[in-house]
Amino acid sequence: MCARDPLSVERDERTGSSARDSGCADCPRQQRSGKFCDIGEWLRIPCTITSGKDGEFGAVRSVANEVLVGKTELSYTYTQTVREGRPYNLYHGTLEARPVTASTSKIVYTLFFDNSMLANDAAREADKARRITQFTAALQNMKILAEGGTLPPAPARGRGAPQAGDADGRRN
Repeated sequence: MCARDPLSVERDERTGSSARDSGCADCPRQQRSGKFCDIGEWLRIPCTITSGKDGEFGAVRSVANEVLVGKTELSYTYTQTVREGRPYNLYHGTLEARPVTASTSKIVYTLFFDNSMLANDAAREADKARRITQFTAALQNMKILAEGGTLPPAPARGRGAPQAGDADGRRN
C-alpha cells in the first residue's frame, strides 16, 4: 500500500430504534450519533475531553489526542494529529447513525488511514486485521448500548489491548 493509496475500512451494524441513533426529529444530535467521548465506553478505555467542549469543532479527546474536525446531525469525523517520533498515517474516523427505516438505523464506522510506512504487506495486512477486529467489537458494543442493553464486564487489560490515548492500538 503506497501513500497515494490509503486504506479505508468500513463496517456497519443495524440496530433498533433508540434515542442514541434513531434519527428521530426531536432528539439532540449528541443522542443520535453519540458524544465524542462515548468511544471510551465502546472500546472499554478511559476518555475525557482535554480541550474545547464535547461535540464542538476542535474538541480534543484523550484517546490518541483525537480532534473533532467535522459533524452532521447524525455523524462526526475526527483525526489523529501528527505526533513527534511517529510517521503520520492520515488517520481519520467517521461515526454515522444512518437511518434505514423509521425504527432502525445502520451504525457505520469508517476508518481512513495510510499504513504504507509498515515494513511489508504482511505487516500492513496484520495492521488492517487488528483494526477490523477492534472496531467490529466497538460496533457490536454500540449496538448493544443503542438497543438498551448492558455490556458484559470488560476483558482483563493485557499486552496488546488498547490503552487510554491509544485507540489505534499504538502508544502516543
